[in-house]
Amino acid sequence: MINLINPRSPFLEKDGMMPPLGLFYLVSALKKAGIKSQVIEPSLGDEIPDGPVFITATTPQYEEALKVRRAYSVLGGPHASILGETIQKEFSLI
Repeated sequence: MINLINPRSPFLEKDGMMPPLGLFYLVSALKKAGIKSQVIEPSLGDEIPDGPVFITATTPQYEEALKVRRAYSVLGGPHASILGETIQKEFSLI
Protein backbone atom coordinates (compact mmCIF):
# COMPACT_ATOMS: atom_id res chain seq x y z
CA MET A 1 0.00 0.00 0.00
CA ILE A 2 1.35 3.41 -0.93
CA ASN A 3 0.45 6.09 1.60
CA LEU A 4 0.13 9.61 0.19
CA ILE A 5 -0.08 12.24 2.90
CA ASN A 6 -1.58 15.70 2.70
CA PRO A 7 -0.36 17.47 5.87
CA ARG A 8 -2.45 20.01 7.75
CA SER A 9 -2.68 23.40 6.02
CA PRO A 10 -2.20 26.10 8.69
CA PHE A 11 -3.27 28.81 6.24
CA LEU A 12 -6.79 27.46 5.72
CA GLU A 13 -9.71 28.58 7.86
CA LYS A 14 -11.17 25.08 7.93
CA ASP A 15 -9.45 21.71 7.51
CA GLY A 16 -10.44 19.92 4.32
CA MET A 17 -11.37 23.09 2.42
CA MET A 18 -8.98 22.31 -0.44
CA PRO A 19 -8.96 18.65 -1.47
CA PRO A 20 -5.51 17.38 -2.50
CA LEU A 21 -6.36 16.93 -6.18
CA GLY A 22 -2.77 16.09 -7.13
CA LEU A 23 -2.75 13.20 -4.67
CA PHE A 24 -6.13 11.98 -5.92
CA TYR A 25 -4.72 12.03 -9.46
CA LEU A 26 -1.79 9.89 -8.29
CA VAL A 27 -4.16 7.41 -6.60
CA SER A 28 -6.08 7.10 -9.87
CA ALA A 29 -2.92 6.52 -11.91
CA LEU A 30 -1.59 3.98 -9.40
CA LYS A 31 -4.94 2.16 -9.39
CA LYS A 32 -4.82 1.86 -13.19
CA ALA A 33 -1.34 0.33 -12.79
CA GLY A 34 -2.70 -2.18 -10.25
CA ILE A 35 -1.00 -0.56 -7.25
CA LYS A 36 -2.98 0.02 -4.06
CA SER A 37 -2.69 3.48 -2.57
CA GLN A 38 -4.58 5.86 -0.32
CA VAL A 39 -4.68 9.55 0.58
CA ILE A 40 -4.21 10.27 4.26
CA GLU A 41 -5.24 13.60 5.78
CA PRO A 42 -4.19 13.88 9.44
CA SER A 43 -6.18 17.12 9.81
CA LEU A 44 -9.37 15.14 9.12
CA GLY A 45 -8.52 12.50 11.71
CA ASP A 46 -6.78 9.95 9.48
CA GLU A 47 -4.12 7.87 11.23
CA ILE A 48 -0.70 7.70 9.59
CA PRO A 49 0.30 4.07 9.17
CA ASP A 50 3.79 2.76 9.81
CA GLY A 51 6.09 2.37 6.87
CA PRO A 52 7.19 4.63 4.03
CA VAL A 53 5.15 7.74 3.33
CA PHE A 54 4.92 10.10 0.40
CA ILE A 55 4.13 13.66 1.46
CA THR A 56 3.10 16.68 -0.56
CA ALA A 57 3.60 20.17 0.86
CA THR A 58 3.39 23.81 -0.02
CA THR A 59 5.77 26.11 1.86
CA PRO A 60 3.22 26.92 4.62
CA GLN A 61 2.68 23.16 5.09
CA TYR A 62 6.39 22.34 5.41
CA GLU A 63 6.48 22.39 9.23
CA GLU A 64 3.48 20.05 9.29
CA ALA A 65 5.23 17.78 6.78
CA LEU A 66 8.17 17.50 9.18
CA LYS A 67 5.76 16.34 11.91
CA VAL A 68 4.31 13.47 9.84
CA ARG A 69 7.52 12.17 8.26
CA ARG A 70 8.73 8.67 9.05
CA ALA A 71 12.06 6.82 8.86
CA TYR A 72 11.59 6.67 5.08
CA SER A 73 9.74 9.69 3.73
CA VAL A 74 9.52 11.20 0.27
CA LEU A 75 8.59 14.87 -0.04
CA GLY A 76 7.02 16.28 -3.19
CA GLY A 77 4.92 19.24 -4.12
CA PRO A 78 5.64 22.94 -4.56
CA HIS A 79 7.96 23.36 -1.57
CA ALA A 80 10.18 20.43 -2.60
CA SER A 81 10.24 21.61 -6.21
CA ILE A 82 11.46 25.06 -5.30
CA LEU A 83 13.63 24.42 -2.23
CA GLY A 84 14.65 20.78 -2.71
CA GLU A 85 18.37 21.40 -2.25
CA THR A 86 17.87 23.05 1.14
CA ILE A 87 15.73 20.24 2.61
CA GLN A 88 17.51 17.11 1.36
CA LYS A 89 18.79 16.17 4.82
CA GLU A 90 15.24 16.12 6.25
CA PHE A 91 13.75 13.55 3.84
CA SER A 92 14.85 10.27 2.26
CA LEU A 93 14.01 11.49 -1.23
CA ILE A 94 12.83 14.75 -2.75
